[in-house]
Amino acid sequence: MFAYILTYLKSPLVILGLLLLLAFGVFRFLHKIGKIEKLPIIFEEGLPHLALTHGYVLGVVFVLVGITLKHNEMTHAQQEHALMMIGSEYSENMAAIRSLNDNISQLLQSHQQISDKLRSKDSKILATIFPSQSTPKDNETPINKIVDAAFKELKESALLDNSAAMSKFYAVKDQYKPFLNTQLENLSAMKDADNIEYSIKDDFWLAHKEIFVEIEGKNPRELESSIKQMRAVRVKYNTVLNQTADYFSEVNDFLGRTSYLSNGDVYEILKKEREVYEKLKTFKAELVNQLKTIGQINRNIKS
Repeated sequence: MFAYILTYLKSPLVILGLLLLLAFGVFRFLHKIGKIEKLPIIFEEGLPHLALTHGYVLGVVFVLVGITLKHNEMTHAQQEHALMMIGSEYSENMAAIRSLNDNISQLLQSHQQISDKLRSKDSKILATIFPSQSTPKDNETPINKIVDAAFKELKESALLDNSAAMSKFYAVKDQYKPFLNTQLENLSAMKDADNIEYSIKDDFWLAHKEIFVEIEGKNPRELESSIKQMRAVRVKYNTVLNQTADYFSEVNDFLGRTSYLSNGDVYEILKKEREVYEKLKTFKAELVNQLKTIGQINRNIKS
């Protein structure tokens, strides 16, 4: 409390006002007890007389003006500090969302690469069970019809009884497995399990919220809502990554399997491939739209 009062006492106007009050107070006291009996004739009438008898009002005015100016100065400094702290925190949150967007873009690329490898022309068996019309972008044909047609063609072509075709099938799968392992490792790193690299923070916002509300031209409700939306996106990001990891693992298991080739396995891969593609594509669009909104809010904080 004393430090707060001392801040105002550093104002030149407050100091001048207090000195005037002290001077006029001492003068009136000395005049009252008779220490000062006769004043110069100049102070007997007119403005000099008024200043002498009511000069303390001027001291009060100086004190009030000094306090007001100092208060405005302190308020402006507090608001500038609040904007700086909130702005830096919000910028970090925006960078986290931008990283999520970059990660999803990378996963979409990985998803496309995996789709291309599953439909490789290097193996007749792979090309048969994963025909070109089964890609996630061509999702009009039901998966069960694609799988039934693929395994019917396998049976009619007797590729599963062809040792050369089977050897090529296993060789191509072995060739692709390191690639899948790398994708799974990359995806695991993107999860940020400890919520450190992609965390959404609001410590500075909560600490300086009351000051921010008083700043003209700012929209605290919009900012608070944006932080909540970023937290929700961060949670959704985990869900999308888990679904993507499940699909990648499904393909990885398929590539490493040397047992009986099951139409059920192929069905699950195609099913998850479509679902994950739609999840990644939809979430990517959501992130892009949110980044536009976040960018506008960030500019408003700093303007």
